[in-house]
Parts: sequence; structure tokens; C-alpha cells
Amino acid sequence: MTSHRCLASATVLALAASVVQAQLGNYSTISNVSSSACPAEGGAHIIVARASTEPLGYGIIGAVKDLVLEAVPASNAEYVVYPATLTDYFNSESDGVLGMRELVEAYVAQDCPNNAPLVLMGYSQGAQVVADYVSGQNVGVFPYNSSLAEPAPDNVLSKIAAIITMGDPSINITNNPAHVGNSTKSGLFERFGNATSVFETSGLDNRTQAYCNALDPYCASAGNFDNITVHLVYVQEFGMQARDFVVQKIQEWYGSSTGTANGTSNGTSNGTASGGGTMSGPSSPSPSGSAASSVRDMQASITVALLATIGFAFAYAL
Repeated sequence: MTSHRCLASATVLALAASVVQAQLGNYSTISNVSSSACPAEGGAHIIVARASTEPLGYGIIGAVKDLVLEAVPASNAEYVVYPATLTDYFNSESDGVLGMRELVEAYVAQDCPNNAPLVLMGYSQGAQVVADYVSGQNVGVFPYNSSLAEPAPDNVLSKIAAIITMGDPSINITNNPAHVGNSTKSGLFERFGNATSVFETSGLDNRTQAYCNALDPYCASAGNFDNITVHLVYVQEFGMQARDFVVQKIQEWYGSSTGTANGTSNGTSNGTASGGGTMSGPSSPSPSGSAASSVRDMQASITVALLATIGFAFAYAL
């Protein structure tokens, strides 16, 4: 029965993710342009790890990446090349950590003349890739891999201006100032010990927003793997807030609260979601441009498509 449920949950996620990807293709202009070059003065280099089952590229969270690129046009981005599979999750995620490390180390080695910072983003499995790279893989849950057990070196941690994770299965929300959302439970692969202290000792907890809502079967260990909708709509719910946060951190990196961003607020929405996903704290400004438009277009189309397709997947999983 356990193997059947695992297969069923994987089927649900794969079907739902394929619908979301199809909707993105119809309603967004997410760019898959990838560059490892130094960004221009005032910009950041964004590295993104996509979610499970998504095609090679930036995936759903690419909409947030594009919002940041639109707001801080001196920035550029590249994506992690890794399997992003569910059927061999441990090995896939480990490959993602190695891929993330390769991109980050190559960027840092360039020693860009303008000292442009890094921004790391990941969704679902990609979110765990980001967190495991930064803090060391959760060796208490995953098969031990000495090359992945250690956190990123200090010269990398100090180079990161902002981190965005959405639906991270390894999140530990206990006394976690980076957590945004109404979840009260940690993830399926909850990190612990040194893996959480790295964020505190490096100051990354103040440069990170980790989005997770209650009932998410992966980041909130909700138990009901049929309830996949909540896991797939973080960009819809928090995309603008994530953009504001990243833009603010890039501005802080360059020591300025104005002049870097193009049409964004000078502050950031640090409120969390509560009671059905209503955000407290300052609201995001009304977005403009193609990237912002793509997120607005997703709000209705993804929800409708998910309800139809996930309903079919539920029946299959029973």
C-alpha cells in the first residue's frame, strides 16, 4: 500500500506540474535565456533550480526571476541542469546540489569587477537543492555523501544577497525567521543541527524568505499527498512579495535604497500568510511589464486547470 501511495502521489504531482507548465506556456513570457557572465553594475547574478518533473529551464519560479530582472535590469540569470525527477529523488536532488555548486563556484571564481552578488531561487525539489547547497545536505535523511555534507564556504555565503525558496521539503520552521506562510509543521526531510545554524551564523536567515503554507504535503508534512494544489501556487500567492524582497536585498548590497530598481517599492513585504493565505504586512505595489503580467495571468488559469486535472489524478490514486 505504501509503494502504491508513493506512486500515486508522484503521479498526482507529475500530472499537476505538467498542467501548470502548459499554462505557463500559454500565458507567460518566462525567458529561458541563461548566462554565466558577470552582471552589469547594480545588478545581481540569479541562479535558479526548478521543481520536480518540470522541463529543463527555470520552471514555475522563473516568473519570479523575470520579475526581478525587470525590476533590476542590470541583473542576469542561469538555471541548474539536473534531473528534477521524483522516481529517483535522492539521487536527483543530490545531482542538483552538485549542479548548483558548480554554477556558484564558477561565478565566484570570475571575481566580477563590480562585486555583483548572487541570488539563489528554488521551487520544491529545487528549493531543497538551494538549501542543501547552502547549509549542507541533510545527511540524517539522505544517504551519506561526504562531498555534499558540508555547507557552502564562507566566501560564497558572504556573496549571497538573497535566497528565495518555495515549498522546500527540507524546511525547518522552528524559530525560523525566514519562514513566510501559515505552516506550523516542518518538511518531509526536515533539516536539523548544523544545517540550520549555518543560516543563523552567516546572517542568511535575514537574507532568505522560505515560503510554506499549511496543508502542503511536502514542506509542511501535511500527510495528504492528494492535496497538491497548495504546493503549486506559491508563485501565484507570493510572487510579488518575493520580488520586492530580492530587490530590497540587492539595493542593500549596493548600499542604496533607491535608484537600483525599476518601478518597485523601496521596502519589502515581510508579512506572513495567515488564515487561508491572506498576507499581512505591506502590500506589493501594482506591477507592470510583461513579467508581472505573466504572474497575473497565471492566477486564474492555473487554478482552473489544476482543479480539473488534479481531480482526475485523485481518482487514479485511489
